Amino acid sequence: MKDVVRALLYLAENEGIRGEVFNVGYGRRASIVEVADRIKRVLDVDIQVSFEKPREGEIMHSQADIEKLRGTGFEFQYDFEEGLKRLAYFLLNTVNL
Repeated sequence: MKDVVRALLYLAENEGIRGEVFNVGYGRRASIVEVADRIKRVLDVDIQVSFEKPREGEIMHSQADIEKLRGTGFEFQYDFEEGLKRLAYFLLNTVNL
């Protein structure tokens, strides 16, 4: 979450690239199962993940191409798992569930 906000601020404040379109992501593919496993590990929970049949038009694979963002000189500070930990901490400590 912090890297996304940092990237958006960086892009907004850089007049030479203002108005262009950039992908913001970690630049690597992660399956739903992998993301779910990481979330379970970060939250220290043991939950079952179940799947239904894919819906028509559902995206099966997605990966942000961040080469254009990297070309601006922006660098990420956190890896995916650290980002999840920080997001979980933020949500667990600020959101009334």
